[in-house]
Amino acid sequence: MRSRLWVSASRRKSVLMTGDVSVANQRSIPGMVVPQCSPNVLVMESTYGNRQHADRSQQEASLVRRVSEVVESGGKVLIPAFAVGRAQEVILILARAIRRGEIPPFPVFVDGMVRSVNGVYAAFPDDLAQPIRRKVLKGDEDLFYDEWVGAVSVASDRERVLTGPPCCIVASSGMLIGGASSFYAERMAGDDRNLIAITGYQDEESPGRALLDLANKTDESRELLLSGTKTSVACRVETYSLSAHADAGELTALARRLSPTTAYLVHGDEAARTALASQVDAVVRDGVVLPENGGLMRSRRKRGAHGVTGV
Repeated sequence: MRSRLWVSASRRKSVLMTGDVSVANQRSIPGMVVPQCSPNVLVMESTYGNRQHADRSQQEASLVRRVSEVVESGGKVLIPAFAVGRAQEVILILARAIRRGEIPPFPVFVDGMVRSVNGVYAAFPDDLAQPIRRKVLKGDEDLFYDEWVGAVSVASDRERVLTGPPCCIVASSGMLIGGASSFYAERMAGDDRNLIAITGYQDEESPGRALLDLANKTDESRELLLSGTKTSVACRVETYSLSAHADAGELTALARRLSPTTAYLVHGDEAARTALASQVDAVVRDGVVLPENGGLMRSRRKRGAHGVTGV
């Protein structure tokens, strides 16, 4: 649900390690609370260290509008989503738009591990955004479902969804690596009325990234390998930036606010870490370290300074 900061402190030294940093408030959870400390060592994620995110409200509005257009024209929409966090955001975005009358109502089906995760949220009210938290405190544990949003209870119901009226499907996995989303993508990709909307990070080797690469091809031989089966792709493929990870500007601002002696940048590819290092270096006192996977970093006090040295 919400990631955590880990802090270890003694009289002489302190270390702060971030989880996935999300600065802004989301629909399901609030943004991070920055601790009032200035650690000797900051270990910080850098997933989007070389990117600036598009305006979140504009991306949400574009997604809502596009999903509605496809459904109104007789197609179906698949939104592959990470089971924890992203799926709940997408569900709340669509449900809110329908509830407010911003778009005509249509069925939204939830499938995959998302179903199980949705049921867990009510157990952690203190981690939730205020509107969701209030529902829990009032005894409402059905946080993500209403008359238009429902769960696909058993796998056999998937055929009913696919052969039924136009709808939107929110399903895990977010990168189309197996799971319900892969099943739906295999069945929906061949219909040019349909849309697959990507809303999150896609690993270089994932089917989701391969699908994005196909989106820019205009030839008639667009094929995608899903669960070992080649699938023809005729549907539309679009991306919407709903990432929960902080971008380069937000990560740099966090480092500036914490003002550590040294920063270690992790959880990002080489391009992201290198780009972020050039910005963070200007706001930390003793520089930035880019540790190798599996490497051992030892911290020691330098004479006349409070730095950390990697060994």
